[in-house]
Amino acid sequence: MDEVKVPPALVDVDQMAKIIGMSKSSIRSIMRTDDKFPKPIVFSPRIRRWKVSEIEKWYSKMTGEKPLEIEEKKKRKYTRKPKVT
Repeated sequence: MDEVKVPPALVDVDQMAKIIGMSKSSIRSIMRTDDKFPKPIVFSPRIRRWKVSEIEKWYSKMTGEKPLEIEEKKKRKYTRKPKVT
């Protein structure tokens, strides 16, 4: 039986940054200034998650485009060479 990859329904800031294609600091800045940005689900003082569907709706309204899914993003074509000291 083939396995089906199901995207996560809830994401943290790191995953959201990958989906939207922005840095974490840019997203945090938008959270503070944009009243229409989706509110997180708070599990504890240090654990907050956002619904992917709400993030995608917000992104679409702001840009008119659909954000890239994590799996669709292109991987680097090269790897970094280790620094020689």
